[in-house]
Order: sequence, then structure tokens, then C-alpha cells
Amino acid sequence: MSIRVILFLTILISTLSCSNDDAVCTPPAGTISAETIAQQKLPPATVAIKGSEHANFIGSWSLVNGNGGSFANAKQSETTFTGTPGQAYTLRWSLSGCNLFYKDIEVTIGCPTLQANAGVDQQNTLTTYTLNGNVQEGATGMWTIVSGTGGQFANATNHNTNFTGTAGTTYTLRWTLTNACGQTQFDEVIVSIVLPQTKFRISKVITPEFDVEIAYVYKNGKLDKEVRKFSGQTIETSFEYSPTGQLVKILHPQVTVIYTYLNEVVEKSETFLTNGSLLFTTTFTYTNNMITSSITDYVDAQPDIKSTYTYGTSSELLLVKNEQLNNPSIFTTFTRSYYTETALVKRPYTEFGPKLPENFSNLLIKSYDYVDTSNPNTNNSIQYTYEFDQLGRVSKLIAKYPLKPENNYTEILVYEIAN
Repeated sequence: MSIRVILFLTILISTLSCSNDDAVCTPPAGTISAETIAQQKLPPATVAIKGSEHANFIGSWSLVNGNGGSFANAKQSETTFTGTPGQAYTLRWSLSGCNLFYKDIEVTIGCPTLQANAGVDQQNTLTTYTLNGNVQEGATGMWTIVSGTGGQFANATNHNTNFTGTAGTTYTLRWTLTNACGQTQFDEVIVSIVLPQTKFRISKVITPEFDVEIAYVYKNGKLDKEVRKFSGQTIETSFEYSPTGQLVKILHPQVTVIYTYLNEVVEKSETFLTNGSLLFTTTFTYTNNMITSSITDYVDAQPDIKSTYTYGTSSELLLVKNEQLNNPSIFTTFTRSYYTETALVKRPYTEFGPKLPENFSNLLIKSYDYVDTSNPNTNNSIQYTYEFDQLGRVSKLIAKYPLKPENNYTEILVYEIAN
């Protein structure tokens, strides 16, 4: 190559470099802007953004600060950015041409408004229910028990998990949604596990303190025999009924009781000794089909007894007063207090008897006291209280003698399903 050619190339290259170095880069016309804009029906955790456009410059979006975000199209001036709820991001709109110009904006991804729904209230005899809480994107859920005992969830974080409870219990269950911003919202559902239409009857009563066991034998749905065992002895009592199902006779080894009815209630009961002689007669007086008084007339020289019955506003028996007709100052009383909202549970013997006073209440006896006012210093004053099982049945009767605690005893009730 000649010296002239080499010199020409050197001069040409030098001229192009200088042209680039000496060029004036004009900024984009107008103000460079980047902003969020309103847009309907955006996906969750998404914001709409817009950068300004300028002639001779190419724009693009980039993420300067923050994790887990992405642009729908980073090369478009108007696009969307999706991030993680609760996170803050710095987004940059850059204009590239003869030089680089940019504008940053700060964006915080908000959390969706929570709307928890625990489903509709449920009531059934089933002990296991499938729940139906709602699912919301960007939120987690949790089931908890607000009220009710003995229940559990198969998976408390599953919106439609199974819940298992105890028969006869009503539960309030809460479904709580929590989003990434730490916000919560809950809804509650009531689940009632009602008792199935199963009828129970007492099959056995046990008194551990005295080694007494009473068994009840049924026939055709009615009490047929009561078998009492204690101290190596067995006493059997049998029951007889009329064709219409009314109890008309109780046969005990020592006495026989015969009931006479009038208009479906007991008008009179007669108690006979085994030799056939009459021991006493009891006649009953009623008002509105509820017994108000009775008189027990003894054949021998024993004082006759008058009993009066006092009821509460809900027809619950509150007081029975037994007084001697020849000396009303000598009397005994039974007083009772009650639970509400459930059926009366009677002591085993009167459970199967005729329509005597204990059968007229629709409330559940909580406790009752027996007081012998003829002699306050005797051990005849007794306080009875009850314990109940999870089905609401009396499971134990507790008898306490305030003046003679060594006589205290309990009766444990055992149930069977009635035919």
C-alpha cells in the first residue's frame, strides 16, 4: 500500500470519531413522566402504568427495586405491572437515544379487600359436616371454634374441610381470611348436631356405697320388672298395665299397689299387704289436669297425711308439703330447683309410674331438698343434686345428709336404647 492511501484512511477514521465526540445530544422535548393510571378490571396485585413518549427516543420499563414483579410488556409506554401484595417497588421509565434519560416512580402493591364467607348454618343429626368457606386469591384461611366443646377440624386451613363434633352440641365456627398485608376478615357459621330421634331408657341404677343394684326389665316397650339386689338378697317387683297402657298394679313381695283412673289421671291408689288387708288409700285432687293435693288415709292408728303441691309459672313442681291432718304443725317438705330448656328427668321409680306430680313438669330438675321440719336435728334432711352426661341425661344422683354425712350416697344411672 502506498503512503498516500494509508494517510487517507487515518484522516477519515479520525474525522468520524471527532464527529461523534463533538455531537450535541438534545434532551427529549417536554417533561419526562412516569405514573400509575386508573384502569378497570385489573388482575389481582396489578397496577396500570404509563410513561411519556418522545420523538427520537425509545422507551422501556425496568425494575429498580423490589422482588417478584414483572411487566406485561416492558417496551410499551402504557402497560401493567404485577407484583406481590404488600410489597413496595421502584419502577423506571427509561428513554434511550443519543443519551439515557429516565423517570422513577414508587409503587406499592395493595391487598384485595377481604370478604370472608363461612357458608350457611347447618343442622342435622350427623356428627361430621363438610364446611364451605370461601376462597379468595391472595389470602389464606383458617377455621377456629368460637363456642362448643369436643369438636375438631380435619384440616383447619382447608376451606371445605370436614368438622366433627359431639351429638347434642351447637357450635359456632369462624372462617378467617388473612392477606399479605396482615389484614383479616372473618365470618361465622352455626353448626348444630342435634340428637337423633333415639329414645333411651334406664336399664340399671347402681349405688356403690350400699352395694345396691337395680335392674329394669322391659316388655313390649313398658317396664315389666324391677330387680333389686343388695346384701345377697334379690327383690323383684312386677308391673301390670291395662289394655290402654295405663299402669294399674305394682306387685312387690311385701305390698301391692292398685291404681284407679279417672279421665286419664290417677284418681286413687290403694296399698295392700300380702295377706290382702288394706294398709292405706291415697286420693288425688286435680286442677287443669295437674295434681294440687292428695290425702293418704291409713287404716291403722297412724296419722293421715295431706300433701299439697305448688308449681311455678312454667308448670314446674316447686314444693310438696306433707302434713299430718291431726297436727298440721308436723310436716315435711320437698323443694326443687330447675334447669330450663330441656325435658324433665325423673327418678327411676316415678319415671314409670302413673301421672303423679313428678311427671307434670317440662323442665329438668337440677336439685331438690327434703326437709323434716318435725325435728330439725334428725338426719332426715337430704339434699339431692344431679350430674349429666353429654347427651343431657342424668348420669348420677348425689344425695347428701347435712347432719349425718356418713349416710351420703350416689346413684349411677345406666341407659339403653328403647325398642
